[in-house]
Amino acid sequence: MQPVLVGVQVKAVFRSNARTADGDLKKARDQMRNVVAPSNHHFSVFRSGFLIGLSIPAIIVGAYHGKPDSLSWDSNKENDL
Repeated sequence: MQPVLVGVQVKAVFRSNARTADGDLKKARDQMRNVVAPSNHHFSVFRSGFLIGLSIPAIIVGAYHGKPDSLSWDSNKENDL
């Protein structure tokens, strides 16, 4: 973009903000400065996936080591019946 067009676009945005701020130029300027950038959730999705990935092996190991011995499929236990 050419600098002239950018200046014209900024003035147009300022005028539209001045209309919404009831003609108060200070309010319009503050509204333009306080524009909040849209948030993205890349980091939270990454963190959730990472923690779920870490927890799956722990759940498997806990289930394997925490099961009672009576549920084992050992062939020597069949003779105890």
